[in-house]
This record gives sequence, C-alpha cells and structure tokens, in this order.
Amino acid sequence: MHVEVQGQREADFEYRIYVYHYRSQDRFNLPVASFVILTDEAENWRPTVYQTELLGTEVRLKFSPAKLLDYLQRWEELEHSTNPFAVVVQAHLIALQTRSDEPGRLQRKLALTKQLYKRGFSKETIIGLYRFLEWVLVLSPPLALEYEDKLIEFEEEQKMQYVTNIERRGIAKGLQQGSVGIVLRMLQGRFGALDETTQAHLRALPLAEIEALSDVLYGFASREEFVEWLQQHLPLTASPVSLPEVD
Repeated sequence: MHVEVQGQREADFEYRIYVYHYRSQDRFNLPVASFVILTDEAENWRPTVYQTELLGTEVRLKFSPAKLLDYLQRWEELEHSTNPFAVVVQAHLIALQTRSDEPGRLQRKLALTKQLYKRGFSKETIIGLYRFLEWVLVLSPPLALEYEDKLIEFEEEQKMQYVTNIERRGIAKGLQQGSVGIVLRMLQGRFGALDETTQAHLRALPLAEIEALSDVLYGFASREEFVEWLQQHLPLTASPVSLPEVD
C-alpha cells in the first residue's frame, strides 16, 4: 500500500505517483495499491491518472484521490464519527478556513477539543489528537492562554482531565522545538549558517511566531530582510541579530 499526502498543486505529481508505485512494486515484488490524499485548496485539481505512449508502447496508472475539501459538505458526518481521522480532517479544514480569523480559530479549536471527550476515545487517543490540534491550529500566545484556561474550566466541569498542565507544557515545548528545527534548516538553506545568537533568538520565539516565519521566509529578498523581520519580533532586551558575511 502506497499512500501519498499532497498539500499543494504540483505539475509532475502524476509522474511522481507512478515512480513511487513502480519502485514499491519492484522493491517488494508484490502488487501495489496507490492512495492519494489531497490537502490543497485548489478545488479543481484532482489528478487521477498517469499515462504515456511511445511507438506503440503505452503505460497507464490510474489512482483515486481523496480531496479533503470535499469533506466540508460532510461536516455533520465527521462530527458523529468515532474514527480519530475524522478529527484530523476537521482540524485541517478549520486551519484553512481560519487562516485570517484567529478569534474564530480559537472558538472552533476549543469546540473541537471538547468533542474529543465526548466521542468515546481512549486517553491515549485524546492526547495524540490534542497534540495534533496544537500543531495544526496554532494560536498567538494571548489566545493560546485563553484556550488553555477555557479548556481547564471545561475539564473541571466535566470532572475529567486527560491532558495535565505538565503534559500541555511538554507538548507545546516539543512542538516549538520541532518547528524551530524545520525553520532553521529552511533558513540555512537560503542564507547559509546562522550564528549561535540568531539560533537562540529563533528558539526563544513563540510557536505562533515560528509558524508565521515559516510562511514568509521564502518571501525575503535578502538576508537583511530576514534580520529585520527577526529583530522586530524579538524582546526589547535581546541582543542584535547578525548573519555571517558571504564571500
């Protein structure tokens, strides 16, 4: 079974599916089923087949994609599902719909989190889904604190606490460190090695700022623009940011 999750339109996507398909079949010498999950926002992009023909030789691979946007019309079905992946799909769709509406994201994230306690999931599943919601539905520090306060209040009313405060802090720290690592590799790919002070500044940024940086870093026309952005988002007591000179 070959599963591909694609988050944006890609010109040669069908060919890549074909390559992975035949490499998998060659590696294991078994029939392979390819499944494609499209998480992008292009309503009309629905790749289904790769085919080529040359001098009487024809190759054709047909696969069926699952478009997550289609589940907007099946929201009620998702809400009543006991499949944890229904929550994963809901979180992804909420992230798309609330990209420019953080107060709306707060309310919908809180409502979705509360539903975790009502669907009969195990504690282990709830913690795993909670971790996923924290990763996908990022909030700015003030709204993240409001979300946590309201969730604690809800847990006290329901007399259940599946995710302790210590676990919440550990999850948040782990997500922040993981996001910093990804952004750091992206930055160094563009601008070369970052000095230790700059790396420390990046690690000190809240998760929401790290997510914001990942969205804009490829828009920086120069190293200086990145430095300016980072300087604007640092605490006033932080030391100046610099990047090594490039020969």
